This record gives sequence, structure tokens and C-alpha cells, in this order.
Amino acid sequence: MRIPVALGVVVAILLVPATAHAKGPDAATIEGAGLAAPIAVDGNHGGSSFTDLREETGFMPAAFRETPDPMMRTAPTTELGPKLVITWRVPAEGGAAGSIRQDVYPYADGGPLVYTEPGQTFLHTEHTYGGWYRAVPALTASLRRLGVPAPAASQTPTTVAKQAPPPDSTWTGPLLVALAIAVGAGALVTIGLTAIARRRRRVAPA
Repeated sequence: MRIPVALGVVVAILLVPATAHAKGPDAATIEGAGLAAPIAVDGNHGGSSFTDLREETGFMPAAFRETPDPMMRTAPTTELGPKLVITWRVPAEGGAAGSIRQDVYPYADGGPLVYTEPGQTFLHTEHTYGGWYRAVPALTASLRRLGVPAPAASQTPTTVAKQAPPPDSTWTGPLLVALAIAVGAGALVTIGLTAIARRRRRVAPA
């Protein structure tokens, strides 16, 4: 009879951290570039939209260190684009609630990026593990469905208009030479005709 009791104690101990880590956010607020007003997402009524947002931003590995660890200590690119801020409400025992902030870059070079500052306090004694997280491309679509607009035209790459190619020098050179020869020949003919006319006037009888 002692073996089942001991086994039950071990199982209970193993379930403690899992239960603590299972306590996630129950609401989120999205603010930032392109938004005239914050977007509130209710975890109790947001359904799959709230769950997708939490999973795609890497909330859990950013809050609680996981293995394997997907977090990066430095950003993989400096081309981040417009920034959004998601503030997660994390309820705790006793009615108090903490918050965790994430900076989200939906249009970063290479795909969406999320930064969570390490050391943010939640659940009274917990602190965010933090770091950079490379989100799946679906995060951008999820944000659009929640009401985040597409970036303004000024924030997207512009296309430079094509310029007309310069004239082909293969033909321009010979044409200029021929034109110069023609002008010179015309001038010589004019001079010759003028000289002949003057000579005829001098030798003509009075």
C-alpha cells in the first residue's frame, strides 16, 4: 500500500510546476502604429483569435523558459518596420493581476518578430524569461483579423520608375561624322560657286 501513496506524492509534485505554468493571460490590448484606438481582446470570449495570438507571439516561452528554447538574445535583423505593443493581463491569486508587455514587429525582414523584455514581474514572484522570438507568418494575418490595418504606403518599399535608355552610340557617331562631311561639302560648293560668279563679272565686256 505504501507504493501507490508514494507514487501519488511524486505525481503531485510533478504537476505543481505544470499547473503554475498553465496560468496564462486572460486578456490583451493591442496598441501602436496605424491604430487610432487600442484593440481589446478578451480571453474569455475571444475564442481562437485570442488563443492564436497568444501562441503565435510566443507568450509562453517568453514568460516561462522552455526546452527547446526558441528565444534569441539579439534581434536577427535591424529592419523591423512598424511596431505594435501587446499588453497581456495575467491574473494571479487574491484578485491581483499583473501584466506582460511584448513589442511586435509584424513586417520585420524575414518574418514577424516579437520582443519581450526580460525581468517583467507577474504572478507575484515570477519574472519573464524574455528575448526575441521569430513568430510564424500567420501572426500578421491574425493581427489583421483583429483589426490591425496594413502598413501605410509610405512604410512599404517604393518602385523606382524605369528611365529610357541612352541613344545607341554605335549609330550616333557615324551619323554625326556624315552630317559634318555633308555640311563641309555644302560650304565648299557655295564658296566655289561664289568665286566663279565673281570671276565671270570681272572678265565680262564693258
